[in-house]
Amino acid sequence: MKIGVITDCFKKSHLDGIKIAAGIGCSGVQIYATHGEFSPDNLSAQDKQRYKSLLKENNLVVSALCADMGGFGFERSDENTERIAKTKAIIDLAAEFGAPVISTHIGVIPEDKSNPRYKVMLNALTECGLYALGRGVTVAIGGVDALNACKGFLEVPLGQGQVDWDKYLAALTDIGYNGFLTIERETGENPEADIIMAVEFLKGRIEK
Repeated sequence: MKIGVITDCFKKSHLDGIKIAAGIGCSGVQIYATHGEFSPDNLSAQDKQRYKSLLKENNLVVSALCADMGGFGFERSDENTERIAKTKAIIDLAAEFGAPVISTHIGVIPEDKSNPRYKVMLNALTECGLYALGRGVTVAIGGVDALNACKGFLEVPLGQGQVDWDKYLAALTDIGYNGFLTIERETGENPEADIIMAVEFLKGRIEK
C-alpha cells in the first residue's frame, strides 16, 4: 500500500503542498479540482506543465482529484447541466495527469426509487460514470447523509483514535488492496504536524 495526502490540508499552495508531501515521504497527492488554482477553469497549458514537472521531480503521482461541488450534489435537475459539465472537465484533467480516480459527494439518495429525485440523480451519475469509463477514470461517490453519522464524534490525528489499524490494514491486505491510503486532516491547531505524524504511523505498519 502507498501513502498519500490531500495537498489542501497543508493550507498552502498546491505547488508547496506537493513539495511538502514529497519531503515527508508520501508517494502521491490528492488535489481539490473544483475551484482554486487546480480547477480546469484556471489551469493554463503552462500551469499544467509546471505541475507535471514538479510531480516528476518529486517522484509523486496524482492519486485522485476531488470533484466535490458541495450543495445538493446531483439532486437538482436545474443545476445538473453545469455540474455534469464541470465533472467531465475534472475527469479530463484526471486522465491528463494519470489520476485513476475522482471523488465527489452526490447528495442524499432517496430510499424510494419512485421518488423523482432518484431518477434525476441516476441520470446525472450515469452520464458522468460512462464518460469517466471512456477516459479510464473511476468516479468514487459518497452520499451527504453518510456524513451526518459523524455528528457527536471527535476527529483526532490518525493513530490517536480508537481504530484498530493493524486489523484494518490486515483486512485491506487480505482483499489484495495495494492502492493509496490518503491522509486528510482539516482540523486541529497544526494539521501539517498531524499529517507528518500520520505518515510515520502508517509507514511503521505498512513496512512491517
